[in-house]
Amino acid sequence: MATLRLIVNLTQPAFLCFNASIPEDKTTRKFYLEVIAQLQCYKEAFADTGILGVLSEKLASLLEKTWEDRQEDDRLVIERILILIRNILHVPVNPEDEQRTDDDASIHDQILWAMHASGLEDLLLYIGGSDDEHQFALHALEVISLMFREQKPEALAR
Repeated sequence: MATLRLIVNLTQPAFLCFNASIPEDKTTRKFYLEVIAQLQCYKEAFADTGILGVLSEKLASLLEKTWEDRQEDDRLVIERILILIRNILHVPVNPEDEQRTDDDASIHDQILWAMHASGLEDLLLYIGGSDDEHQFALHALEVISLMFREQKPEALAR
């Protein structure tokens, strides 16, 4: 529980850490860019199926409980897992590190594949469509919208 809370705090979007604005003075902007670089390293680490698999298993076990059987801690863990996934998907692309060919998968695409392989995307769809999980629907919607962030609308329409 404490580890999950720490990871959520460490992956918080840089934009939010700097009062929802990009700093203008030189020193603070340097710190902002360093935070972005750290977040990009975190994002790359989460492209591992094992990490997302553990989160998926924990989330699935908590979602199996009926809402009457869930404790407040269970609700917090579900919410923190969804926020963690949102934070990871929110990290911007590093164009210098991601110099890839058109057919090569970006870090974002690798995370999406790991989410698919771990069954996390199915859990997100369940949360979004379940009447019992309506309190988490906005978190699921935000994650799903960030999943499509790197896609071109024309490609999705085809």
